[in-house]
Amino acid sequence: MVMGFVTVVVSFVAFVVAVCAVVARMFRVSPYYDYFICHHKMDAQAQARLLKIQLQTKTGRSVFVDSDDLAELDGLFDTVKTRVGTLVAYATRELLMRPWCAGEITTALFNRVGIVFVVTPSFVAPTEEHIENIASYVDWCGLSFAQYGISDADVMNAFRQVIDPDGPARHVYLDATISSGARMDAAVSGVINQAMLPRIGSLKFVVRTASMLTWQGSDNANRESGRRSDYRAAIADGANYVLVLSLPSDDEASAAAGVLMSNIQAEVFGFASGGAIHVGTEPKEMSELQDMVETAKAVLILLSPRSLTSQYLLRAIAGSMPTAPTRGKAAQHAVVPIALPGFVFPGNDFYSDRFWKVWPDAPESAAGRVSDFFKSIAVQLSTGASEQVLATQSRLVLARVAVGATTDSGREVTPKSSTATSAQLMSSPSLATAKTTSISSSKSPGSPTLSGRACRNEEAVPFQAQHTMSSSPRMATLFNAEDEIDEVCWKTDAV
Repeated sequence: MVMGFVTVVVSFVAFVVAVCAVVARMFRVSPYYDYFICHHKMDAQAQARLLKIQLQTKTGRSVFVDSDDLAELDGLFDTVKTRVGTLVAYATRELLMRPWCAGEITTALFNRVGIVFVVTPSFVAPTEEHIENIASYVDWCGLSFAQYGISDADVMNAFRQVIDPDGPARHVYLDATISSGARMDAAVSGVINQAMLPRIGSLKFVVRTASMLTWQGSDNANRESGRRSDYRAAIADGANYVLVLSLPSDDEASAAAGVLMSNIQAEVFGFASGGAIHVGTEPKEMSELQDMVETAKAVLILLSPRSLTSQYLLRAIAGSMPTAPTRGKAAQHAVVPIALPGFVFPGNDFYSDRFWKVWPDAPESAAGRVSDFFKSIAVQLSTGASEQVLATQSRLVLARVAVGATTDSGREVTPKSSTATSAQLMSSPSLATAKTTSISSSKSPGSPTLSGRACRNEEAVPFQAQHTMSSSPRMATLFNAEDEIDEVCWKTDAV
C-alpha cells in the first residue's frame, strides 16, 4: 500500500516537472541558446566552431557562436543574461584579457547562468595581483562597460569566482599530453556532462590516449557514430581514403581540419570508402608518413602560421607531390593546399635558407617539390567566418579533391554541391562567397598581377590580396569573406 502511494507521488512529481519544463520552453525568450561559447577569436576561432558542431551533433541543442549568431554588440550581454542556458568559457591563454569575454563571464555569473570553464593547456590563471590591477590586465581597447552596469569591481569578483575550482563555475581540464583531437573530444564530453550536473563543485575531466586519431572510419557504423579509427584500418580494409594533414601541435589547425571534414565527409564517402582521415599525431617512423600520402586518394594539407617550421609537414608536402612532371596527363592524386588565417606563403629566401634549417638532410629535389606545391592555387578556409562561408569554402576543397577522382567502382565523381566546373575552379583564384560558388571563366585573371573588388548590392568594396604567386601564371590570391558577397568582380592589371 505504502509503496503504491510512493509510486503515485513520484510519478505525479515527474509529470509536474515535465509540464513545467515544457511551459518554460514555450514562454522563454526566442531565440534561446542552450550553449553560448565564449572564446578568444585569435586563439580559438576554429576550436569554438568545432566545439559548436560537435555539441549540436551530440546533443541536438542550439549553440551560440558570435560569427553565426551575433547581430549587434549592444545586445550581446542581454543575450547572455536572458537567452542562454550554459555559458562555455573556452579558456585559452588570453581569454580573460579580452574585454567582451570578461563582460560575458561577468554577466553570466551575476545572472546565475551556468558556466562551464574549459581549461586548455595554454591557459594561465590571473594572479591576485593581476586581478587587483584589472585595468591593466584586461586589454579594454578604450571600451567602458559602465553603460551595461558592469564595473571593474564586478569583473574582479567574477574572475575570482570563475577560476576557483570550488566556485560556481564547473571546470573541465584538458590534458596537454594528448592529441588535439582527443582534447576536443574531452572538451565536448566534459561540457555535456558538467552542464547536466547540479551547480556545485567541479569535476576534473582528463582523457589520455596514445593512438593516432582520425575523424571517421570506413564502415557504415562509423559514418553514423563518428567513431575514430586510424588510416591503417582503411589500408587493411583495402579502402580508398582522403588524407587530411595539419601541424599536430597546433590546436587551431587540428580543429580547422575537423570543421572541414564535417562539411565534406558525407560526400567523400561517395567516392572513397575509407572517408576522409585526419592524422592527429606524428607517426613514429617517417616511412609511415610516406605510406600515408602514397596510398591516399587525395591529400589535403592545412597551412597554419607555424607550418613551415615543421619538418613533418615539409616531408608530407614533398612526399605528396609527383616525382616527375605530369604535364599532359593526370596526377597520381589531388594535392590541395588549404590556407588558414595567419599563414604567410614562402618567398624565394625560404628555399635557399630556412627550408634547410628545418630539414637539414632533405634530398636535393625536396625543396623543388615543396616549391611546386605552392604553385598550386590554395583554398582559403576562414575559420572565423560564418557557417555559410565555411560551407562554401569547404565545397571548393571538395571540388578540387573530386577532379579526376573515381569511386571504388570506377565511376567518375561529379561534385554535387558546387556550381563551378572543375576546370573553372582549377584556373581561377580560390573564392569564398556566401551566396554563390559560380566562377565565370571570363573573369579569370589573365596576367600575373591581379587586383579585385567584392561587389555587394552594386557597390564595389575593395579587398586586399594576401598573396600573389610570382613564379606561376596561376594566381593564389586569397581573401577573407567575413560578409556575404553576391559576386566577385575581377580586374587584371598590365604587367
